Amino acid sequence: MNTIVYKVDPVYPESEKIEQSAIILKRGGLVAFPTETVYGLGADTFNAEAVRRIFKVKQRPIDNPLIVHISSLQEVNKVAYDVPNIAFELMESFFPGPLTLILPRKELVPPEVSAFLPTIALRMPAHRIAIELIKALGSPIAAPSANRSTKVSPVTAEHVLDDLNGEIEAILDGGKTPLGIDSTVVNVLSDPPVILRPGFITYEELKEIIPGVVEFNYSQISDSDFKPVAPGMKYRHYAPQVPMHMFLGEKPYVWEEILKNKILKSEKSVKVGVAISKEGFIYLNQPPDSFSLGSYNDLTEVASRLYLTLREMEKVYDIILIEGCEEKGVGRALMNRLKKASTSIKVV
Repeated sequence: MNTIVYKVDPVYPESEKIEQSAIILKRGGLVAFPTETVYGLGADTFNAEAVRRIFKVKQRPIDNPLIVHISSLQEVNKVAYDVPNIAFELMESFFPGPLTLILPRKELVPPEVSAFLPTIALRMPAHRIAIELIKALGSPIAAPSANRSTKVSPVTAEHVLDDLNGEIEAILDGGKTPLGIDSTVVNVLSDPPVILRPGFITYEELKEIIPGVVEFNYSQISDSDFKPVAPGMKYRHYAPQVPMHMFLGEKPYVWEEILKNKILKSEKSVKVGVAISKEGFIYLNQPPDSFSLGSYNDLTEVASRLYLTLREMEKVYDIILIEGCEEKGVGRALMNRLKKASTSIKVV
């Protein structure tokens, strides 16, 4: 299969390219497209065969649900029912945007979309290309991230090609995704509502609207029978293709420990790369084979660079050493991803 890449203006998407991609989806094909978070691998939500292809192409476990993307609030009732008032309050505040809500699934939606659960994960992306594609299809789009399962989520069309070239029909190339980290997932059906996956919409922001909201306790996942109601809960995710070791601790000791480990491992003829805060990068005098993730005083910048940096580093290095961050605000999402992706974690 020849994967077509359409270069598309992210602000003013060319209608003919959007229409061509919508035709592919209507025929049961798969199209990768940018959102504000990461690139998604889309199929018509109501085409069960196309949805099954997503799992096959990604090598994704069938018990790992997909997220359904809509272009307007009028489409909520196409795929969900008995939507609680708190969900509409969150939609009013954060749609379109990087928030996914767990709602009751209508029977019309193929069960494969939701890993055969009675719920559905729903969001409205804040990206013009994604919105226009959904409108052109005339149907919500089911889409996980457009990468092989377990790998680092793609934030450019090149990342999608690296993983899925020749296995999907088309990619809408809208450049790098702005936020660079996956959406926050909230189960509004539980009492109290639970943040199942931290993301760009923070715990602190959600707490302003849902004072009783709590974070999911990952220690609950104790066996293979656990059934995730949202992506990113059960399996290894976001991992580079080489071992990655994370370091936590007080500054500057953590930076010195990372540099010491880099020197020791490099002496064994292993190519070692370092991903570190801007502050650590400057403190260590910009050591070779090191990448600044941005200032850890501005974790939104770090989030936008993380996946891009890991994708670059895994092509060059045998081992990655990375500095962890404080678990506050967007830092909760970053540490969620880094903990899942790391081979080991060392506290200095």
